[in-house]
Amino acid sequence: MHDGQLARDAQYQLLDLNSRLKSLKRSFSACYANAFSHIVSYEAILALGKAYQAGYSREAGPELALPSVVLIPATKRHAVIISAMNEQERISSVLQELERLVLDELIIIVNGSTDMTLQLAREASPASTIVHYPDAIGHDVGRSIGAKLARADVMLFTDSDLQVPAEDLGAFIWAVESGIDVALNDISPFMGTFDNQDTISHCKLWLNHTLGREDLDVNSLTAVPHALSRRTVDTIGVDALSVPPRAHTLALLHGLNVQRVHVVDVITHNRMRATNVGDHNPVAQLILGDHVEAIQEIWKWYGDRLHEPQRSRDQIALRRNGT
Repeated sequence: MHDGQLARDAQYQLLDLNSRLKSLKRSFSACYANAFSHIVSYEAILALGKAYQAGYSREAGPELALPSVVLIPATKRHAVIISAMNEQERISSVLQELERLVLDELIIIVNGSTDMTLQLAREASPASTIVHYPDAIGHDVGRSIGAKLARADVMLFTDSDLQVPAEDLGAFIWAVESGIDVALNDISPFMGTFDNQDTISHCKLWLNHTLGREDLDVNSLTAVPHALSRRTVDTIGVDALSVPPRAHTLALLHGLNVQRVHVVDVITHNRMRATNVGDHNPVAQLILGDHVEAIQEIWKWYGDRLHEPQRSRDQIALRRNGT
């Protein structure tokens, strides 16, 4: 048998496996999606899904055994969007982990790759939507393109250079499934004290304070993983996603429900590249410029109100103390 035929047979087997996994997710959701009158902890959801799959496997028998997946009781359609550039060493394992979420859509934006990333993505996830750009367009633009293509109600964005366990990724999907519009990765535990933080962290902290959301600390759409509701994308527009601080700002200005929902360490595990290390590196300069665009959005939103005279210290104290 030719290698091409073997590859096609393997893809058909994967597609058949995907069909069985989606059937499992549908039956799980039919039992539990509408059973909660209040928000259940994500840990409880994971335990429930694990128990349900164990029972399903016992009934199905060993010949229909399924790989371990993360089951989330869904009333909405779920999509994951990733951007990949020269990730041939990691793309297969990253996609394998994403498949454990039993997605309705998986959209991969391969751009600027000179290695086998595109071929390996096709082999690892034949049911996914893959968009290929020969030139580099950047992760943020890739996410914007993916969001434009997605039809799902919940969109999870992550990177292809870091394999995050599906159990952690599912927390962001569950948060949006439960009513949050923007589910942020909480990187605060890894940032240290203010005097030890970098300029980018200070910008993110300042932006959240300016927008009246001090509780968000340094967290924003600049960090992945994060998940968005369809309402968020429709409200702020897909183009805004290409500039994460601007998208973050628009979401808050429009009064969307923005929360930090789960902790994934993308700081200490971040891959060191020539473009993201050292003083004034290109990535840092790009993010700083993105924050300037976010400030411009605030200016446009408030208009002449920014020119109103500042309140006196006594007035500020009365407002702060609620008197």
